[in-house]
Amino acid sequence: MVNVAVIGGTGLCGSAFVKLLSSAPSVEKVTAFTRSPLPENLQSPKIENIVKDSKEWTSSIESLENTDIFVSGFGTTRHVDPTYEIDTGVNIESAKAARKAGVNTFVLVSSFGASAGSRFPYMKMKGQIEDEIIGLKFPRTVILRPGLLLGDREKPKSGKFLLTLRKSLRGTFLDRFVRGTYGDEVAKAGLYEAFKPLTPGAEPEVIIVETPVATAQKYE
Repeated sequence: MVNVAVIGGTGLCGSAFVKLLSSAPSVEKVTAFTRSPLPENLQSPKIENIVKDSKEWTSSIESLENTDIFVSGFGTTRHVDPTYEIDTGVNIESAKAARKAGVNTFVLVSSFGASAGSRFPYMKMKGQIEDEIIGLKFPRTVILRPGLLLGDREKPKSGKFLLTLRKSLRGTFLDRFVRGTYGDEVAKAGLYEAFKPLTPGAEPEVIIVETPVATAQKYE
């Protein structure tokens, strides 16, 4: 049995993680850090929902006990200056706190094309976050790089037309460029890799999943 902590549990990918974890037989407890309470459909006896401002999560994460896996689905798709501070600050500080708490596996929802050397600000930011977290040397780090995210959001960040367009491209020849990925596919891919047994004494392992859709098909 494993214990898992999640940040970003009310977002598209984060909520998919919470839902899968609450029904996974191998999971004993889920600690979900959110800025607003989890919706009723995500509540479960397995889940402890800690509702605080994201600036206050760090101390609580450092106090986690017997937590095996930490999942970050936290982030925003808006390309504005505050995005850098929000995404980078919360993800990196949470990762540092999780490392201090003795977490073995860190799962990060990043982005297709993420690279610290990218010319595109959003992908550069995501790449910088990846590099910082990899540098913490968790026994296992799982990086998920989905393309355009599909699925229903509690508070949609894109217009209905754009969401419909993304879904209509799924399965067409254009999908190779946009890599449309549903939130539950991202979560399944992350948990497939995270649930694998760790080898005691092994060097830190970094798993980068470029195509979460394919990996998600292996999840049972």
